[in-house]
Amino acid sequence: MSNFDLKKFLVENKLTSNSKMLSKTKSEAVDNTPIMIDGKEVDEDSVELDYDDFGADSEEYFVDKANFVDGTKLTPDQMQELTDNYIERFAPDGNKYVGPSR
Repeated sequence: MSNFDLKKFLVENKLTSNSKMLSKTKSEAVDNTPIMIDGKEVDEDSVELDYDDFGADSEEYFVDKANFVDGTKLTPDQMQELTDNYIERFAPDGNKYVGPSR
C-alpha cells in the first residue's frame, strides 16, 4: 500500500482554501466595469492588499498599494476610497472582514 500525501494532493489540485478564495475572488467579481477614482481608471492587477489582524482568526482587509492604468500610484486617500467602495472585488470571498461574524 503506497502512502497518500494529502497536502500534496490538495496543492496540486488547487483545493486549498487560499487557492479557492483567490480563484473565486477573481472569477466571481461583483462587477466587471472599470474602477474609476478621480476620473482615472485603476489598474486592478496592480492592487495589493494587506490586513489588520484582530486575533481569533478575524482580519480586516484594505488596499495597501495600487496604480492607475497610466502607472501613477494612488495616493493614501485614493487607496482609502478604493478600499471603502471596491474591497469586495479583491478581498477573499468578497468580504472586507474574514473571521467570526461581527
